[in-house]
Amino acid sequence: MPIAVVSERLGHSDQEPTLSIYSHPLPADTKAAANIWNDAMADVIAESRKPAAARRLANFARVGRNDGSV
Repeated sequence: MPIAVVSERLGHSDQEPTLSIYSHPLPADTKAAANIWNDAMADVIAESRKPAAARRLANFARVGRNDGSV
């Protein structure tokens, strides 16, 4: 739920009290964020361990040709 909507429903004139009172990380959200971060870093590490020639080819295939097309 957008914080602005919650704040309005609670009668707060400003979003700051809503955030300071009702906003806290939930364990499931913390775990999901950690999983996303770990997956992203695993991809970066795997890419950095490839030989330079393979990285160039992977980037070319992902970006497209040098003529601006994708």
